[in-house]
Amino acid sequence: MSLTFDIQKVETDPHWEVLVTKALDAPPRPRAEVQFHTRQIFLFSFDVLPHEATFKLGSPTVKNFYVAPHEFGHTLGNNDEYRDADGEFGDKESVMNLGRKLRERHLEFVRESVQTMLPGCRVTTVLS
Repeated sequence: MSLTFDIQKVETDPHWEVLVTKALDAPPRPRAEVQFHTRQIFLFSFDVLPHEATFKLGSPTVKNFYVAPHEFGHTLGNNDEYRDADGEFGDKESVMNLGRKLRERHLEFVRESVQTMLPGCRVTTVLS
């Protein structure tokens, strides 16, 4: 079985609400966020474009970082991985850090949810 995320605009009964606000792409930039309990994603107009990002003030910048896929990762139950205290801090290429790579751990919540919906079924994730 393959898994596809089908993101559609709907007028009623959304699973998630995405709110995009027009904002200047200049410091101080507002930060995107996900409120999991209310199923809301708050983005800004510049969040759908690639830009430079940094781990912390004074550290090297990363080019072509996309905020929207990172925030979508939060809707799948993933935490940030870019703080020293985060378990996967060293994986700089992870989409939940400042990279663009999807890891099997990023699908853990989905895997567990499918297994709950299909009792007795063993679900594994394989990224290709």
